[in-house]
Amino acid sequence: MRQVISLGKLCLHPMEAKKQLAARIVARFHGEEAGKAARDGFEKQFAKKEVPDDIPEASLVVTDGSLWLVKALTEAGLTQSNGEGMRLVKQGAVSVDGEKVSDKDFSLTVGSYLIKCGKRRFLKLEVTA
Repeated sequence: MRQVISLGKLCLHPMEAKKQLAARIVARFHGEEAGKAARDGFEKQFAKKEVPDDIPEASLVVTDGSLWLVKALTEAGLTQSNGEGMRLVKQGAVSVDGEKVSDKDFSLTVGSYLIKCGKRRFLKLEVTA
């Protein structure tokens, strides 16, 4: 059940109040359009669970036909180490092209991939031979 707070005659859901406050702060320092864009980007990525528009891109070269996903995460800069990548895969926090990866031995072949690591990190990865 959603809780509603009352501010005088105006009733706002706490999340809506936070969104309005954040939009005002961003608008004050970066302009009205930036405030609206930031709110829209937040809602798109977190509320609607869509892929953001500004995803970084990387390209990796494979020599033996496939690339271990955990190593790809580290080389592309999504994780600090192979250990962190392995932990994220085991926890189910990594998805490739919208499919969760839980196999720590998963490998990528030549092609293009959309990788999501955790809730906020996205990468368009091009694997070439």
